[in-house]
Amino acid sequence: MVALARSSGVDARVGTYQSLAPRTYDLISVCMAFHWFDRDEAVRSFLSASTPGAVWLIYSFWLEGHETDGQFTDWLKSWFPARFPAPWRGTPIFRPTSQDGPVDLIADKAGAVRVAMDRDSLIGYLTTQSNVENHIGPEYSYAQASRDIDASMPPVAGEGDFQYAFRFTICRTRP
Repeated sequence: MVALARSSGVDARVGTYQSLAPRTYDLISVCMAFHWFDRDEAVRSFLSASTPGAVWLIYSFWLEGHETDGQFTDWLKSWFPARFPAPWRGTPIFRPTSQDGPVDLIADKAGAVRVAMDRDSLIGYLTTQSNVENHIGPEYSYAQASRDIDASMPPVAGEGDFQYAFRFTICRTRP
């Protein structure tokens, strides 16, 4: 994404939120990561790095379930997190508070889109989740995780109708 932005003339950079240069950025975009940050430290870093009126776009996506197959959705919400508990995460959704300083909420939205995946794609996607990655090591491999998921997952009716949920927050700093 950075290469594409740069090829369009945008000065895009990648770094940790702690390493952002002061008063430099008109846009700070965080996808699928804010829940790993120390919330207060991230807000301080974003404020320090933002130009007056900078926009913050903070968003996440996740597999919510299947549009019509309740058995799969039940499996996803019961067996999967029981077998692969999520590692610690911080604040899942950012919403500015009065303690954050000069940050105004512009939009806070949630929804879902339909995503088509066959069984192999679905298993591949699930093995990329931090829940699974947290269990991979010398005693347990991605291949074993894939086999365990495949063996436990019920047959899925209408494989193309998965619901991929999203939530985003857009904020603007005050001058």
